[in-house]
Amino acid sequence: MSWQIDFAVGVGIFLIFFSSLISYLISHRLVSTSYLLSSTEREMAYSIFHNLFSGKGIPPNWEKINIAPVKIGLQTELYKIPIVVKENNGTSRNATINISIEFDSSCLNKTWNNTVRVYENESEIPFQLYDQNFCSSQYLKNATLLFNSSFQAYEEKVFWVYFSDDTGILPANYSLQPSVAQNFTIHILPEEKTFTISVSKLEALRRLEYEQVSQVLGDYDFYFEMGE
Repeated sequence: MSWQIDFAVGVGIFLIFFSSLISYLISHRLVSTSYLLSSTEREMAYSIFHNLFSGKGIPPNWEKINIAPVKIGLQTELYKIPIVVKENNGTSRNATINISIEFDSSCLNKTWNNTVRVYENESEIPFQLYDQNFCSSQYLKNATLLFNSSFQAYEEKVFWVYFSDDTGILPANYSLQPSVAQNFTIHILPEEKTFTISVSKLEALRRLEYEQVSQVLGDYDFYFEMGE
């Protein structure tokens, strides 16, 4: 289900970050090979992990500012809209569903248009955005969403539309022609919010100097001993 998708995406991104962190540690010569074995270092590692992955950081948009943050946080909001679609014609068929979606009516800049994805069960499916209206830059306000799926006669399905404010996400590569499927009932359910790891924040972390990272994480008794 959708939580499994969130978990899989989060684990994949975490592995990328974890590899980068290990690279940081190795490249700057840790004091000894038993560094991660003592209880002190385990507690330190837990503290760092908790602080990195428990919020957006201070300031929350630190990845867009060309200075070291007060606190490095790697989270961002991940929104999802459940859409229930039922075939009413009694015919098994492939159909392109056409829906108008209000992504961000208050223009809080929470929907970077590259981040939009549509899932059926645990698989991403082809979709296309048309008639996009923006709040600013590429932050969507509303749009017409098209996506493809196969339906059995009178079948009811739930689709999930995911999006976030993460400017580091590459756009999807699908192309669907505008069309309107007949004899379908469509219900757009209330938006839900969870959290995920931000690709743009990860990229910003990699751009920070070693001394900047060490200084910020020093609030948690974290330090590197530099070799000569």
